[in-house]
Amino acid sequence: MTVQKKKSIAKAEVESPESAVKLYLLDANIPVHDPAAIIRFHEHDIFIPTVLLEELDGLKNVSGEVGRNSRQALQLIEQLQNLAGPDYDIKNGIPISLLSSVILSDSEQQIAPTGRLYFQDFSVPKLTDIFKKDIPDNEYIAVAHHLKTVLGKNVVIISNDRNMRVKARVLNIARQPYKNDQVVEDIQLLYRGTYELPDNFVATAEIIRTWKEADFQHYVITTTLGKDWRINEFLYSKNIVGTNVTEDQYMVLERDANTIHIRTIHDFTKTSIWGIFAKSREQNFALNALTDPDIDFVTLAGQAGSGKTLLALAAAIYCILEKNQYTEIIFTREIIPLGKDPGSLPGTEEKKMAPWLGGLYNNLEVLAESGEKKKGDAVTDKYMQKKKMPNPYIDNIVAIKSLSFMQGCSLLRRIFIVDETQNLTAKQAKELITRSGEGSKVIFLGNLAQTANPYLSATSSGLAHAVDRSKFYDHGSHITLIGVKRSRLAEFAANYM
Repeated sequence: MTVQKKKSIAKAEVESPESAVKLYLLDANIPVHDPAAIIRFHEHDIFIPTVLLEELDGLKNVSGEVGRNSRQALQLIEQLQNLAGPDYDIKNGIPISLLSSVILSDSEQQIAPTGRLYFQDFSVPKLTDIFKKDIPDNEYIAVAHHLKTVLGKNVVIISNDRNMRVKARVLNIARQPYKNDQVVEDIQLLYRGTYELPDNFVATAEIIRTWKEADFQHYVITTTLGKDWRINEFLYSKNIVGTNVTEDQYMVLERDANTIHIRTIHDFTKTSIWGIFAKSREQNFALNALTDPDIDFVTLAGQAGSGKTLLALAAAIYCILEKNQYTEIIFTREIIPLGKDPGSLPGTEEKKMAPWLGGLYNNLEVLAESGEKKKGDAVTDKYMQKKKMPNPYIDNIVAIKSLSFMQGCSLLRRIFIVDETQNLTAKQAKELITRSGEGSKVIFLGNLAQTANPYLSATSSGLAHAVDRSKFYDHGSHITLIGVKRSRLAEFAANYM
């Protein structure tokens, strides 16, 4: 399988009319986000202001990914200095290509930088007549201003901080966000996991073979439409017979150069999963993916109220209690705190996470009410009746975990649900997925329109990376849920307020 390599921000610049080599001044949030950022700018030069080194030094002992990335960025910079030797001339910069002996390539692109790395070895007057506060952001702006106006450099500030870019524009300094980690330029181009077929598709397709197996009708077909279809992609087509219009739905199972194997899917608009019916085409696709034992990685994207958490929990409970395919649900989410960090809250790990998991508890209540409809069901009595389970999140079937304590875990025969994954970095998403052990299923949920991490965008988030990469995985599936199904009031508010 060949994955098309992405263009970095620097490469995109080279292809523009003003293709002169640029001097990219990095804000601290860039190496904190991508420790190897200095190798990603091809023939362009990198400038490291002193304030960046000081900020990385202040962050290196912070727990979690921020501290780890800060340490890695400092280590890479020191490695480059060591490779240059003790006698290098700081004013001439260090060839970044020296790092080819340390990093030859990564999963995103071939690493072949030809630029140089420069360090600040001069003092810069502060712009106190323009920016009053003595803060790091203003130091970056002052250094860039000096490089441009005094030293005549073609400088560009690279920052994911919008306010930094606004300030740079005030002084007419070129500025850009870091785009190297973007999956696509426009979020509308992200893989959606569904494909609309022409009307009466199967009736008009060239069918090589067809057969029925269990509840599914299988077809092996040839079609020019399928050249871009992915394994486990969902297809739908209007079936028009006279004045009667229905919809046929399929999923792609296999494909080769000449043929494609598709089959029909369950109709969960008529058959419930733990009392939950699909309310839309996309919800039906989602429940099919969530309950398919051959699919071990599912990503669901959609706005608040589209049903992501409810569908994932209903399918997980069904797969555990009725199909005995897994042993436990592990639920976690990324936390972007507005007040106290959960580590400073008292109590156990579950109690620390409790204030952030209102959506989980609300959905468990809905499922408890759905489960109570099965009168006399021992499984329902044991796990789901609210009278016997006043704290459903503590029950044996659902375990609450903090992302901070997931490192080193190996989840065997678990369903691992990660909510709010639009706030994860691509690296965090990868680390979580690698926690999955034999017989486990990982479910990523998120709303790409509500990225709360200040240094991520919809196109660079961990969810976007997971969606884009998993389309090449034969045991993965993605569905973009459409609309708000929570209530008619919620739908009205989402659409008109």
